[in-house]
Parts: sequence; C-alpha cells; structure tokens
Amino acid sequence: MVAGKIQVKSCFFPCVPCENFVNLAIQKESMSENEISKIIVEEAIYIHKSIGPGMLESAYVHCLAYRLIKRGLNVKTQMPVSLIFEEVKLECGYRADLVIDNKVVIEAKSIEAIASIHLAQTLTYLLF
Repeated sequence: MVAGKIQVKSCFFPCVPCENFVNLAIQKESMSENEISKIIVEEAIYIHKSIGPGMLESAYVHCLAYRLIKRGLNVKTQMPVSLIFEEVKLECGYRADLVIDNKVVIEAKSIEAIASIHLAQTLTYLLF
C-alpha cells in the first residue's frame, strides 16, 4: 500500500506492530558499497553497545535490519541463496541473513571467534 510518497511494506519484525513501523527506505541516490558498509558498521557498533553480547544471532539480525531501514537502506532478510550445479538450480536451504541494497551481504554470527568455515560460508554466498 502507499501512503503519500512513502511506501508501506509489510513488516518482517514480529515484535513491532506493522501499523507502527513505516519502511522509510525511500530510494536515495545509489550509494557505494563502502558508504553502505560504513553505515552498517556504525549501526552494528550501536546495537552491540545497546544490547551487549550473548544474544541470539536472530536478535542482532532483526535489530540491524531495523536500524538500517531507519537509515534509509533497502534491506532484505533471509534471502535464499541458490546453488547452481551443472545446469540445475538447486534450492538447498542456504540463506543470507541480510542483503543491503543488493550490494552488501551480511552473515551474522553470535560466537566467540570466527572460524574458517564461517568465512567460507560467506564467500560461497558471494559466488551466487
């Protein structure tokens, strides 16, 4: 639905009533990956300072998505990542946590340390 010039999309935040949440992702001039990344890092630090460590990964993902939308970015959550094997496109259940403006992929982790498998998973998403 459209309210004036602001498009209201259905909310993917189960904890925030949709009528109280307006997607303010009004298309700005296209930002570079570096400009988007700067905003993401600022918001991730803000969230970490606000709610601290030890939360579930999904909590951080929802908070980050909310903050990024508030900053005017186009955010997609749980984006399917297909595997193309030979000529077949396989839906194997891989999902990127966040895709920002179709330019930046966020794979959130709530762990003590990043292992090489986590890096491999993110790099694999970039291939598809």
